[in-house]
Amino acid sequence: MNTIKLGQATASENYYILNLVFDSFDNEGKPLPNLNYLNDKLGGEYLILPFGIMKLTPPGIKIRICRLSDVNQDRDYYYFINHNCSYQNLFNGEKWQIPESVEKMVAERKLKIIFYNEHESFLNTQDFYLKLLSTIRNKKLIESLFYIANNSSQLYNVKSNNPSGINVFKTNYLIELVSKYIIVKPDHKKIITDKKFMFLCHNRRPKPHRTSLLALLNMNGLLNNNIIDWSLTYGINNDYNINSENFQGDIFLENEEFNNSFKKITKTKKLSYFECDVNWFNNHEDYRAEHHISLKSYDESYINIITESHFSIENVHITEKSFKPFYYFQIPIFVASYKHVDYLRKEHGLYLFDDLIDHSYDLEPDSTKRILKIVGEIKRLSNLRDEVKEYYRKNLDKIIHNSNYILNYKDKKYMDNFFISLCDEKKKSLI
Repeated sequence: MNTIKLGQATASENYYILNLVFDSFDNEGKPLPNLNYLNDKLGGEYLILPFGIMKLTPPGIKIRICRLSDVNQDRDYYYFINHNCSYQNLFNGEKWQIPESVEKMVAERKLKIIFYNEHESFLNTQDFYLKLLSTIRNKKLIESLFYIANNSSQLYNVKSNNPSGINVFKTNYLIELVSKYIIVKPDHKKIITDKKFMFLCHNRRPKPHRTSLLALLNMNGLLNNNIIDWSLTYGINNDYNINSENFQGDIFLENEEFNNSFKKITKTKKLSYFECDVNWFNNHEDYRAEHHISLKSYDESYINIITESHFSIENVHITEKSFKPFYYFQIPIFVASYKHVDYLRKEHGLYLFDDLIDHSYDLEPDSTKRILKIVGEIKRLSNLRDEVKEYYRKNLDKIIHNSNYILNYKDKKYMDNFFISLCDEKKKSLI
């Protein structure tokens, strides 16, 4: 049984023990991701090690790396399935991909299984939950030995509507990522109120709603004259599909003016104004999100046009992109899925500046109509530079409140407490 010791420890210190079980190891004895064999079938690294706990372990926890042969009934043991793939890939028809040796230990009540993902943007939460529940019941296994932990906004409602013994936990990992791990901190003593740009619109990887938004903004003359500081960092890749994710981008392409604008915007890569001298994006492997942030980009724009990871999915998927503008003293507009703003408003104590920004676009379920409403709101605001500048100056207390909310979110310790809850308190012991 291997123990990963993270952080300083002395003989007098007590730690909770978290036993992570793996069924395969490399030649050096290091654990491989559970269900790792699926990666070859799927053609990528879709089953991964549980980075969130193995690398970012709370101070009060020590991790034991266990083999199946180590499992007994003296402690709680967890088999993490950390997946970046759709739930369908975890099942083969009516059968799941969990090995019989692991299932046997669950049946003997020696092992618990956690389906874990820090993002959750690729699966239908209800379908996954119901499929898993049906499989557990058909196999006559104990429901409370299973966990679903991810970032789905629907997770708690799904369980409430379909009661079971399955444990569910919404991670909120990505807001904690901003609060706890980003190296570049905002400077509350140097808030700029006379800014170069009205808007900032960072677009790292091309997606249909992002490129369509930029083309529409360009059609309306909004990408010139220091109105919007924007980027399309990696340009368009070879497998780019403007009609992906159910966003009907080809509707716009039927318009000749839009088509010309789209070609102009996407013909080459583009960095934002204050990133032109950096080398972070020369190689995908060089970029580190927690380190490589141009604070000047945020400082010199009043309003952040946030192009979230998804636009047309039914689930509200909130990533770190939605929280960074609050952190860095900006006013947000969200190019995101239906009711994204509504969920954000209910979930977090953040000011959304409704007396300046008309967020009614958020309640438009049709994604094509929603993006046109967003562009209309941006165009309206673009003619109010003096008013926006004055509004910003008068609402610094709210802007600072938002920044402090993100800064202090780490103190809630949601993720830390979740992992501590997996440890058997009676087994708290010395390392």
